[in-house]
Amino acid sequence: MRPLLAVAALASNAVALAPYAKQIKLAQPELQSWLARDVGRRRQELQALAWLGRAHRVLPNLFDKVFTIDRYANAPWYACDDGRTYGTLKTGTAVVARGVPVSFSLSGDGAKMTVSGLGCDILPRIPANASVMEERDAERLCQQLVASKRILIDAIETAVFDVLEPALAGGPTFEATGDVVEFTPRRDLFAREGSSEKWLQCVSEYYFAAASLQEVVAVGSDVRFVFYYDATEPLNSEDLRRNVNPEIICCRLPEADGAARASLSCVFVVLLVLLVLLEPSSATRSTRRAPVARRGRLLVFASILASSSALKPLTTPPRLVILAGLPGSGKSSLAAALEKRGWAVVNQDSLGNRRKCERACARAFERGDRVVIDRCNHDRAQRAHWTRILERAGGGYKVAVWLTTPVDSCVERVLARPAHPTLAGPGAEKVVRNFEKSFDPPGEDEVDAIIKLAPTDDYDAVAAALDPCM
Repeated sequence: MRPLLAVAALASNAVALAPYAKQIKLAQPELQSWLARDVGRRRQELQALAWLGRAHRVLPNLFDKVFTIDRYANAPWYACDDGRTYGTLKTGTAVVARGVPVSFSLSGDGAKMTVSGLGCDILPRIPANASVMEERDAERLCQQLVASKRILIDAIETAVFDVLEPALAGGPTFEATGDVVEFTPRRDLFAREGSSEKWLQCVSEYYFAAASLQEVVAVGSDVRFVFYYDATEPLNSEDLRRNVNPEIICCRLPEADGAARASLSCVFVVLLVLLVLLEPSSATRSTRRAPVARRGRLLVFASILASSSALKPLTTPPRLVILAGLPGSGKSSLAAALEKRGWAVVNQDSLGNRRKCERACARAFERGDRVVIDRCNHDRAQRAHWTRILERAGGGYKVAVWLTTPVDSCVERVLARPAHPTLAGPGAEKVVRNFEKSFDPPGEDEVDAIIKLAPTDDYDAVAAALDPCM
């Protein structure tokens, strides 16, 4: 891949500075509007990430499992002569379903972190004097960052609210900062996309083709955006259910040290969180189940606060949704929400055993139905039954939804439903905990997409994201 080239030679012509001036035959005001809409969508994701970080700072015990960070398995970290470290972290959040990759530099004393990129940075900026860190040193440093998330949270907050937001205030114009880079996917090039690491061809739940990249700048700032454009895809930025083309894949930020700060907005978050936590349960709700329900409302509330939906709609309509989770994790509630949208539900609690479920699944595909499998599907072998049936029925897009409700919450829910047809009584808790011990999360080689779903009460919104056809 050749580097981005300067366009100084063409600067005399204003049109030459327009993004994709030769590739996209649109009037510049219209193209600028499309670019702004896509930047706006990424902006909402990043605002959600920063707000969730603020909430974690105020109530770390409550938000610790909601705001997670980790390394990418095949992404090296780099050490410089001056002691700084460069790398990429993956964030996992309940608000931004797929998470956001964060490129950073960390001072030698580990006290200050700077966010240099938010998103899938295909052309990372690593200093020439940097060398790859030993794996054990990188892992040790990552564990320190996980134990003290405050450093990353402060850096993200600075990047989003002090750098990105001022750059986008007032609706800026976008100018190209270099030539279009012709891009061909390579198997040796990984994409850091949210909470997972994928071959670059699979970013954003669809396949990258031979395409082009161009870096643009928000005029009047140093914030840059890398856009991906596939000439074979329609220009469809107005359709939120489809792939966005051209699409922003990374925000590149000028380096500015993150600094811890307390603000009125943080206090505002605290007050709103406390209001949700202290809300009395209704008289009709079981007292055992009330804490679980409040937790769900809190996550949905955080999503609304950040002006972002709990799940980004899928870009490809699925034919099969495989639910995977412990008893009591919310599988049947999600299946019921999909059933209201016309899906055929295959439920083992009502059918009794797996073989009856398999026959029901095959018949549903014969009718042309879309199918959701409502059972624990706790390991690869169990989930493989449904993908094989789908292949025999002609194939189609298949999605696994991993419901990550904590085991203690699942136990509370199970014990609060004594009339359940298959799991009730004193032994129910032991069954749930045994499932946790044997649970194997879905793998990327099993399905076309995996959605990691945090506890929520808004199953209708989740179903809408899974069902982009309606």
